[in-house]
Amino acid sequence: TQLEYLDFSYNNVEKLPTFQADCSLSIINGGHNDLTSLDELAVLQRLEYVYMDYNKPLKKIDALVACSKLRQVNVYGTGVHSAKKLTDKGIVVNYTLN
Repeated sequence: TQLEYLDFSYNNVEKLPTFQADCSLSIINGGHNDLTSLDELAVLQRLEYVYMDYNKPLKKIDALVACSKLRQVNVYGTGVHSAKKLTDKGIVVNYTLN
């Protein structure tokens, strides 16, 4: 698909859809929803920026390491306490230390 930017913030979304590997999405904003997983984003090879602040507690975000162009992930207020796999690859991860 040609979609490059998707903003579905503040929509009570509980689960991400299944994305196609050839999706052109480079920026996704799903902040202030009810998500508990970001695993569905792992197929998005053009994804650069992920904004998923203030969702329900995320179990982990390690699956995002598969996104080869990823530059930054924001997950403030989601209970994420570690993102070593991502930061080791030079990806900026912003999260709240509790």
